[in-house]
Amino acid sequence: MKKRGCGCLIPLILIVTLGAAAVWLRVPESFRALRLLETAVEERNLAGSVTVSAEGMAFNGDFYWCEVRDDRYVCLNAEGVELYYHDEAVYFDNGRGYDLSSLLERVDEWDENLLLFAGFRKEISDGQALYTLQLDETRLSLLERFTPEASAIAGVTLTLAEENGQLSALTVQNEGLLIQAELDHDSEKTIPTEILMRMTGEDLMDVQVLMPLFTACVELANQEVFGAEVKLNVECGPLPISDTAQLYGTKDALWFSRSGQLSALSLSGMEDTAALFWGLGFTLCRDGVLVSSADGSQTYTLTVEAQTLNDLFLTILPELKGLGIDLDDGTMTVTLREERLTALSLTCSGEMPFLIATIPMEFSVELDRMEGPVTLPEGIQ
Repeated sequence: MKKRGCGCLIPLILIVTLGAAAVWLRVPESFRALRLLETAVEERNLAGSVTVSAEGMAFNGDFYWCEVRDDRYVCLNAEGVELYYHDEAVYFDNGRGYDLSSLLERVDEWDENLLLFAGFRKEISDGQALYTLQLDETRLSLLERFTPEASAIAGVTLTLAEENGQLSALTVQNEGLLIQAELDHDSEKTIPTEILMRMTGEDLMDVQVLMPLFTACVELANQEVFGAEVKLNVECGPLPISDTAQLYGTKDALWFSRSGQLSALSLSGMEDTAALFWGLGFTLCRDGVLVSSADGSQTYTLTVEAQTLNDLFLTILPELKGLGIDLDDGTMTVTLREERLTALSLTCSGEMPFLIATIPMEFSVELDRMEGPVTLPEGIQ
């Protein structure tokens, strides 16, 4: 956040005061609220917990920031995924970084008068001071005469809670979005040295690369019902397999239908399918490679560990259990079209003991998303 002096605020203060609007705009409350924000932002160490609800999904996490050699670093841990922020870039723990400057351009243009003259309302609740900012149409129209950027926070409600003279919590609310954070001013957390060494600022990718991925994950996670046609293929001398199946998903579970047999698929510790698709999105952002992008379609590849593939193939191909199959790491290919995940495939190699030797094997699974309304088979609740 840019630090700005109060000199730029004086002309607007005079204008509003001469217009006899100081009481309506609640300048004293706004100054106090901004001071709480400014003091918190300037702290060298701060931590807290955060809950975000958006587009029918929610995740919980915690964050902290610290200063290293007078530079600010921020860490967010959400659903087991750690992200680090420094100097307008966000990094995963493996060092992959994305340049956020294109998203922060408008934020850099904002001035403190945007929040100050929007007017905070103060109230006391359970002995705690709450400062609430909410722009109605009348206030927004007046504010835009002095601060054109005001439209950026139209419809946003910001609430700050004060306790013992410090900002203790904040809430940001807009249509479809709710962010709640509680702060800890006694944090002593710091960024691990090995992470700092990876945050070099080199080879950053444009954050716009992430947008199709997250849009596709949100779209799929919000589906009440979805389905995919599945092609299974195993190339192996004595045990070749070529078959078709169907994959069905609801908000709570995945189901696999093959040869008329319906079985539930484990979500690998995920609470629901939304968490599964968010996990896929984060993994693609962290480790995936964009291999093609044209005509509204993007294709990403990702290395998948052998153990994950082994668990998957033995679940959907139970006839392979007990054969001592040894798989190598494989490749996942994900295709997005018009910001929808439309296809996914998994391929890998392996070997299987046979008599006194081993024979090579090739596995592949291809999923093509069903279009239009999906009807669930009987047996799925």
